[in-house]
Amino acid sequence: MGKRNVKWSERTYLRFLRNGRGKGDLAAYKPWITVHDFPSLGKVVRIKGLTTGRIHHLLSQLEKYFFWELDNDPLVTDIKEQFPLSLSETLMIAANLDIKHPIINDFPYVVTTDFFYCKNGEWYAVTVKPSEKLKEKRVREKFEIERLYWEKHNISWKIVTEKELSITTASNIQWLHTGEPFEKLVTSKTMQKKLEGVFLELYEDKSIPFMLILDSLEEACSLCSGTIIQLFKKMILEEKIHCDLRKPIHTYEPRNLFA
Repeated sequence: MGKRNVKWSERTYLRFLRNGRGKGDLAAYKPWITVHDFPSLGKVVRIKGLTTGRIHHLLSQLEKYFFWELDNDPLVTDIKEQFPLSLSETLMIAANLDIKHPIINDFPYVVTTDFFYCKNGEWYAVTVKPSEKLKEKRVREKFEIERLYWEKHNISWKIVTEKELSITTASNIQWLHTGEPFEKLVTSKTMQKKLEGVFLELYEDKSIPFMLILDSLEEACSLCSGTIIQLFKKMILEEKIHCDLRKPIHTYEPRNLFA
């Protein structure tokens, strides 16, 4: 589906409400803003979440990095991006602060929080923004609206910048989830178990080059190229192999990250 230019108006606002934007849980949740709505948003990305099983709409690279960390956290049980705040409440907060509420085309614009997620049964709100943007007065005013909104609802809210994010960790997590799953490449449960055992035995022998392990196992078992690297990823995700994800994973020899 191509991007479409949505002109913000009262009609658009009512249509979004009718369509259930900002409502639902897990796979049923619909973000208030999608990557198709506003082509001018810049580096946007759609990612299928492991936690929710649905496509997530992320509007910046920083949002993507933060999302990967959330989605890989086993304690996180739901993630809602581009979460809308009640327009009537944010209008009231702005009036009390004596600041201008966001307005586009002469109609109040809905304030959204980048992430609203559940962890350990508690809900948290997070806004992701480049640290340089925090110097702008208008940005700080909008954040004050968010802060007071979430304070009123007894929800912990914070701002996350690139200084709090580990881009290396997020990139590693993203890489671990790319490609065809090992279980689809090798459908036999018996073969899966045998390959895991042989791979782990060879992997722990650091005298054998990592790339040689990949090539020799694929050749010996007549496997498609890339099958064993997918097994390697699977074993990291299942914590059968421990890597320090804060450091780049070098596929020619990743064992320097062995914990």
